[in-house]
Amino acid sequence: MLCLKENTAVVDQDVRPAIEEAFVRNGINYKVISETKLLDSASQAEVLVPSQSWPEGCDYIMTYYATTYWDMTTFLNHAEFRIQDSNYKETGFGEYHMALHGGFDFSKYSSTRTKVAPVLDDLLK
Repeated sequence: MLCLKENTAVVDQDVRPAIEEAFVRNGINYKVISETKLLDSASQAEVLVPSQSWPEGCDYIMTYYATTYWDMTTFLNHAEFRIQDSNYKETGFGEYHMALHGGFDFSKYSSTRTKVAPVLDDLLK
């Protein structure tokens, strides 16, 4: 089973639902786990290390991180997704990044789901 480690530090409330939709779309059995150790002011998806206890029932864990930017409105400009196995080995990584905060490209105002869906679908294959 793939476990999604919730990251309450992520401001964009659409990131987690977008991940869960990708799991369903790709036929992946998953559960969400909440733990108190989350990234404080990190700039990447959390890397789990052996000193952390592995949650029971999880074959893999996905961690994620995302940042937003403001230009007339708030929008997602960066997101990372990391999958590790129970040996703490990274088995997958996906990233969405908008160069120069989108500049004059109006697609920067697209939904979070639209932006991360292709990255997640590619990662989960």
